[in-house]
Amino acid sequence: MDTLPLEILQRIFTLACTDGSHTGIALSLASKSIRAASRTARFHSIALIANPRCLQSFLALYERECEEAVSNGEDKPRIRHLYMTFLCIDPRKRYYSSSSPSLRRAKAHQDTQESSKDAPHKDSGRAEGNDRSPRKSQGRSSINDPSLAYYDTARRFLQLVAPDLWNLIIQVGFQYGGGLHTPLFTTPFPVLREFTLVELLNPEWLFDAIDVPTTGPAFPAVTHLHLLPHALERDLRLNLWATHAPHLTHLRVSGRSNEMIDELALAVGIAQGPPVPPKFPAVRCLLIQPGPPPPSDDRCGTPFEEYGMALFQLEAFTEKCRNAGLKATILPACQERFRATGVHRLREDWLNGEERAWMD
Repeated sequence: MDTLPLEILQRIFTLACTDGSHTGIALSLASKSIRAASRTARFHSIALIANPRCLQSFLALYERECEEAVSNGEDKPRIRHLYMTFLCIDPRKRYYSSSSPSLRRAKAHQDTQESSKDAPHKDSGRAEGNDRSPRKSQGRSSINDPSLAYYDTARRFLQLVAPDLWNLIIQVGFQYGGGLHTPLFTTPFPVLREFTLVELLNPEWLFDAIDVPTTGPAFPAVTHLHLLPHALERDLRLNLWATHAPHLTHLRVSGRSNEMIDELALAVGIAQGPPVPPKFPAVRCLLIQPGPPPPSDDRCGTPFEEYGMALFQLEAFTEKCRNAGLKATILPACQERFRATGVHRLREDWLNGEERAWMD
């Protein structure tokens, strides 16, 4: 190790740092010389549980390492593969991760304190005709809203890494999906090739700060898109993705795609009726993973009949795709709710390389 050129060492470290940062952490603790030599590679692959404390700490670390590299005349450490798991913090919807009881207790205590403080004001408001506007009420409650600083940190971090990312996975919640309800993307991701979104409600919020006529689409180079829609989502929002990922060649939908055949048909231009231009004219590969079957202990047979009919329609749809020259594949259905097993598989695919998820 002491005799190898720095360029060879950095190449070795880059090939090793593909496990979500475990190897990078070990290299940083090995010795001062190894820490310095591996600086550009240690952040190659990062899996981040983005709770407020971890996100703030990691952002500070990454900014410090970038500044030190620049001051030493070295290449900036670049994050190429990023898997971010966000908490569901939204005061209007009360989305909180069930794996974070301390956060729920803290927010409940804060709500109790605020309600007790506001009680006299509420009474006086009613006596005076209740002239408090909702805008003022929302403005006051947002002062102590913990999600504001959290999302601001997330935006700063994503803006910092956007120029370098090749592969990005955003997962919302730990046991259940939910909403973020804030713009996270403030700048395009010029070299991002693959994007995966796991159980996010209302994904339009992510892009609200992107002005397409001015900056262009958020994902101009993305070719692979994997969507795992939230259980409450009624569609895939494919108009949104057609706007921000116009050069898509591979589309994968997992979890509920047997319910969204009509939308997928419009996406690839094989819908029934008069011909319509496809939303994704460059798509050549479509992977569909149906949702889980109904519970086996259900006394009524109707859900099973509906599920079987949906699978039959899905088979017919993929046959039309293949006849049109599109490679369409139906993956084995989820054995249970996707969150229970699918996220683990998704993480394995990510750790084993971005191609594996598209080999089925």
